[in-house]
Amino acid sequence: MGVYTVARDDFKNGAKSYLIVGIVTAFLGLTAFTFASESSIYEYPVRALWDVQKAVILVEPILVAALCYQAIVGDRTSGRIKFTMGLPNTRAEYFAGKVLARGGFVIAATVGSLVLGYVISAVAFTKPPNVLRFALFTGSTALFLVTFTSIFMAISASVDSQPAAMLASFGAYFVLVPFVLGVAPYMNLETLLGAIGDTTGTSVTQSTERLVKSLTPYPAYGGIVEPVFATVAERYEYIPQPSPSERQRLHAKTWFDLLSLVGWSLVSLLFGYLSFREKDLT
Repeated sequence: MGVYTVARDDFKNGAKSYLIVGIVTAFLGLTAFTFASESSIYEYPVRALWDVQKAVILVEPILVAALCYQAIVGDRTSGRIKFTMGLPNTRAEYFAGKVLARGGFVIAATVGSLVLGYVISAVAFTKPPNVLRFALFTGSTALFLVTFTSIFMAISASVDSQPAAMLASFGAYFVLVPFVLGVAPYMNLETLLGAIGDTTGTSVTQSTERLVKSLTPYPAYGGIVEPVFATVAERYEYIPQPSPSERQRLHAKTWFDLLSLVGWSLVSLLFGYLSFREKDLT
């Protein structure tokens, strides 16, 4: 019994779930479609990676949410957790095992989809794909999505019903992606920072705004994958690069972006475990 047993059983059961198989298939299909559809438009596969990055930011956290939000609260509401905890397993072992299993699915889906993208690139694009670029992109994307895995697993561990977990997960996604990205007019981080500045009588500079954004997962992910596109940005106008002065800013440092993502994961998991430890499992 222990972490390994919980993780193994959850992974095996998940592999038989139509929902989880569908989510993994969606990962593969989304990436494959992007590379296949752009192979006749661009010479370099790295340009397709740029569009895959957009899908990773906007779409794949939702897939991760669907994969994770029921993981723990679903066991509690169905009563399955009584069997798992009676083997016996401690709450820490159960929580860690569930996180490892769901993180394993996310990493497997990420790696599998980008390996498929690499194969399509090698066959369909005029220029051959660069292994190092794909490897860096894969590692950065896996870290970004594991961060969201931690957030959604913490939500699943801290609420008492599946509807609450679903709503909280959607809310977390909205705040951390569309709200920060600025997709919704007037409902975005820029508007909030501007309102705070007006209220306090101070001005929020563009540098401060970018620093605040970099403390959230998606801008931090963008900073980590930026070297993937560094030497090809001049070929494509849609791949912006920071200026030399911008690179000196704290929010443009790779170590700062890594720290931001790792911090989100660790704080989320700590919160999730402390909440789960107090739950009534009877």
